[in-house]
Amino acid sequence: MIPEWLSAPWVRFLGIGGLLLVADLALSDPEPRRIELAALGVPNADGEGVALPEERRAALLQARIEAEVLVREARRLGLDREDTIVRRRLVQKMRFLLDSRFAPSEPDVAALERWLAENTERYREPARRSLEHRFYSRDRRVDPQGDARAARELLESGGRATGDAFLHGRVLTSRSRDELARLFGATFADAAMTLPVGAWSGPIRSSYGEHLVLPTDHQAASLPAVRDIRGELRADLLADERERAQAAALAELVASYEITGE
Repeated sequence: MIPEWLSAPWVRFLGIGGLLLVADLALSDPEPRRIELAALGVPNADGEGVALPEERRAALLQARIEAEVLVREARRLGLDREDTIVRRRLVQKMRFLLDSRFAPSEPDVAALERWLAENTERYREPARRSLEHRFYSRDRRVDPQGDARAARELLESGGRATGDAFLHGRVLTSRSRDELARLFGATFADAAMTLPVGAWSGPIRSSYGEHLVLPTDHQAASLPAVRDIRGELRADLLADERERAQAAALAELVASYEITGE
């Protein structure tokens, strides 16, 4: 005999609701509650090939089981969808995955020459100058500019003028405009790159004071040959191709989605 209460409508309602709930949980569960120990990759030996003690391996196994359970439960609760750091890490891993699909071919000389021709300013060696200078400090002198002018007259007449001691020395060899600017400031660097070679010029103002400048050598800007920068060209070309391939793969993925709304 079936108890009378089992035939009540509310019991049937709860029973159907329970079945639907169980079915929903079963269908919505993203992963089965089963863990394959072999898939956890617990090693039998350390990095030097020495067998792990059983207690150590058991502890590693338990730690990986717990980690796997926690990861699955976090995903089941949707925590990965609400955590910015997790999303950022997933984006990063997907980019790595897209990048791993890039299988470049080794660029030949012709490809490197084309790359160099398309990116000449990237590899052009800047003009360089070697020079001597005499320094007249604005911190140590009342009239550093006047002292510099007097020293130039002395130098041009064959005399000697030593000026003040300078931290970076009085002789600078093969310096570019940017290197001079870092040492003396832009005003000095711009002037020094255009002064006539072999003659004293100045005074020219720097970040420190006044200078008399004697350019001794000038090397014009030049484009190096492929053979001289082959390694750099190859690395840059492959990096560019990798970036383009990743962008294309990502665009293909985005195109496979339907984007709705504003």
